[in-house]
Amino acid sequence: MATPVKVLAADDDATVRQMFADVLSPLCEVAVACDGEEARALILENPPDVAFLDIYMPKLDGLSLTQWAREHFPTMAIITMTGYDSDNAVVKSIRAGADNYLVKPFGAVQVRELVEEGRLRARMRRDAVIKETEARQSREYAERLIEEAGAIILALDPRGNVTTCNRTAEETIGYSREEILRRGWGELVYPEADQRSAAHTSLLDHLSGKSVGQFETEITTIRGDKRNILWSVSPIDDHAIAVGIDLTEQRQMQHELEIQARTDPLTQAYNRLFFDEVLSREVSRSKRYGIPVSVMMIDLDGLKDVNDRYGHQVGDEVIKAAADLLKQSVRQPDVVARYGGDEFIVLLPHTDEAGAAEIRKRVADASTRISVNAGNRTVPVRLSVGTATARGKDCDRLLSTADMKMYRAKRSKSSRSPGRHAPPRVAEL
Repeated sequence: MATPVKVLAADDDATVRQMFADVLSPLCEVAVACDGEEARALILENPPDVAFLDIYMPKLDGLSLTQWAREHFPTMAIITMTGYDSDNAVVKSIRAGADNYLVKPFGAVQVRELVEEGRLRARMRRDAVIKETEARQSREYAERLIEEAGAIILALDPRGNVTTCNRTAEETIGYSREEILRRGWGELVYPEADQRSAAHTSLLDHLSGKSVGQFETEITTIRGDKRNILWSVSPIDDHAIAVGIDLTEQRQMQHELEIQARTDPLTQAYNRLFFDEVLSREVSRSKRYGIPVSVMMIDLDGLKDVNDRYGHQVGDEVIKAAADLLKQSVRQPDVVARYGGDEFIVLLPHTDEAGAAEIRKRVADASTRISVNAGNRTVPVRLSVGTATARGKDCDRLLSTADMKMYRAKRSKSSRSPGRHAPPRVAEL
């Protein structure tokens, strides 16, 4: 069952009030008031859908009441009533906020028509208010989402100026909202001035293509630190929204995982898996271009005896000392890797026999100055070294040749009893 229309009739003439009650009571919920103050009280108590207000009433005139009702109850349909059919009265009514006017005397048909018109008007206004409220709430919700989003959000105009930003942008970049809005897109995304023109051109391309562009840049914050940001730029008409996701920690973790994947945890030298990958590339290069490549195999002499006598902790220190010695003795392009428990291997790219012999001698000289403390004892770091050089097809036997020479050097020591700082026995090429 439909809810009856609520109608208020305010007039100081009892005959008019009774007429409204008689005409509308069967169809509407009718309230009547004899003056403006009573009418205002009834409106506050139970706001009507349609209000008929006499312009001239005691205590509070109809125009003042109309103005107040329009301000506080904007969806209400208001019809003013007057006994004077003059343009001046109509104009004043409309200016005060009335939707229509009724000139006395009037009949039942006019009243019913105005009630129906007012009912429709009030419903339309309520619907509009509801839609506007929903739209406002949606905007506020979207604004909250943007403000609280964990990603940088920048609104850009066609010239690349930042028109809006969120809290994450302030926190990540370090500038205040006002400072960000004073900067252009290129200045924020590209710290180098010569890159900013390209940034603006790229933005225009995204806007004209009406497509989403995604790229990663390294920005410099106000604190001076670098942040890796993955940007997605989406066109909206002739503007754009740029969303930036901070990947700095992810990239750092990825970098650390990559290091862990190729590094021996004890010595921080490369591991065998990574060495084999690099060796495979260098062997392929050597076979294609005939470039010499050398390897150096190193074995720690007497490590088992050190472990048995002083404990594995001292043995580990000997292994780490040997790794440090090798890393300090080779060149920057060379690759030092732990090949097994007490074995190391060094890849020497673009290195012929003479170059390998020079590095081998450098390792031998350095090893005479390296030792590890074990309580009140000093444990020397003793090495057996074998090197091999190859070009092209000979690369297939590179490792086996170096390994053979390393063990030849080791066997040659078995008949000797080296002193505390005896140099390592190094195999000849």
